[in-house]
Amino acid sequence: MKKFKACCAAFILGTALLCLPRPAFALSPAPQPQAAPAPQTSAPMPGGKEMIAIYGHGNSKCYEYLDFQARGQETISRNYQVWVNGFISAYNTLLSPTGNVAQGKRSEELMAWLQNYCRRNPEALFQRSTIELLRSLEAGEF
Repeated sequence: MKKFKACCAAFILGTALLCLPRPAFALSPAPQPQAAPAPQTSAPMPGGKEMIAIYGHGNSKCYEYLDFQARGQETISRNYQVWVNGFISAYNTLLSPTGNVAQGKRSEELMAWLQNYCRRNPEALFQRSTIELLRSLEAGEF
């Protein structure tokens, strides 16, 4: 149980750190279509000393997410939703001043926002779309 808690804490911390403002992210090669992408290294953090590893579906590009939805691949689409829920939960746990950045919005509403963002920004990393969703929620724009 201790290993499980430590693993969860490390995942939440690592994921939440990705929400911090960063310079533009380097685009990485497209992942394999049926699997979560391997971690890739993003652009340097401020000061250029450290790099951020992006794990899972956050490392995919928006057009890949839209493609899975268009082809009706529900399991993979749900995996993206799970990734987003984890990302937001980590943000709520470690960074959100209110502890609930979504303020009662349903997961489906959040995914619809992300889908619209991805349509406008197909080359963006899916992680970037989720960060923009968090910024929109924090600013009260959504």
